[in-house]
Amino acid sequence: MVAQFFFGDLLTTGSGKLRTGIESNDQEENQQSAHEEAFRIGDEITHKGPILHICIHLSTAFISRPRRYIESMILTPEILAGLRRDTLVVFFTGAGISAESGLSTFRDVDGYWARYDPTQLASPDGFRRDPELVLSWYAHRRESALNAQPNAGHKSISDFQKLFQHAVVITQNVDGLHARAGNREIIELHGNLHRFKCFRCGQPLSAPCGEAAVSCQCGGPGRPDVVWFGENLDPGQLQAALDATHHCGLFFSIGTSSQVYPAAQLPLEAKRAGARVIEINPHLTPMSAMADLTIQAAAGETLPTLYREIHEALAV
Repeated sequence: MVAQFFFGDLLTTGSGKLRTGIESNDQEENQQSAHEEAFRIGDEITHKGPILHICIHLSTAFISRPRRYIESMILTPEILAGLRRDTLVVFFTGAGISAESGLSTFRDVDGYWARYDPTQLASPDGFRRDPELVLSWYAHRRESALNAQPNAGHKSISDFQKLFQHAVVITQNVDGLHARAGNREIIELHGNLHRFKCFRCGQPLSAPCGEAAVSCQCGGPGRPDVVWFGENLDPGQLQAALDATHHCGLFFSIGTSSQVYPAAQLPLEAKRAGARVIEINPHLTPMSAMADLTIQAAAGETLPTLYREIHEALAV
């Protein structure tokens, strides 16, 4: 794999050359430039100093550090040392992992909220104004989700759940791809668009043919069982997520913008409780500066590699 690393103060690449934005044959000059560049970028990211930051493109088995080659390991010895098969592992996922299956995100430049008004399509007031519009939009999203397939990231989580005795998925996604990938112990913080409930009393409803145009016994209309803007998370789901977060030893934050609260608080809670936090995201987020390890790449590229590393470490 060609990997770009910030190890606190040094930028290296899998080509064996120090990347500084300029080419030079003078290694000492490159080292000094890399040192300064890493601190500059680190300061920009954290506002308090550089962090370990990894940008990964899978293609070769070696990375370089100054003056010598070593076999590539993404995970640090400090992270691996604390892992056992009975370690509680949390996989906290956002729209990014579903985007790898072809589903739209929400906050990217081409995401849903760049094209639609969330107050019209994902709020109680919007449903009251035009329930048919809201239901048709969610019918479209259900169809898109059913046509999508779980990707290598989803499937790797199933492998992790076989490796560890306790591994929990906490997801902000409502598309059901985790369950279709065979993931277990799934906490759906924002609900599931394949389920329905009464808009008035909240009673779960069954909807034939996947349509939510049904009514409750109380007379209320059916709606998708998802959390809309202006609504609270289900207390039971949130408490289950907090319990897992506070007791885990390893916390993966995968494909989430770290901007939607209270869910975005979970990685911070894990860190405060003493867990190692690994962020996997093609983009830097507010969480990047606080994670023990930030991997700027897709989950489908990264999780299979991390699984192999952890599997080998636990086999020793």
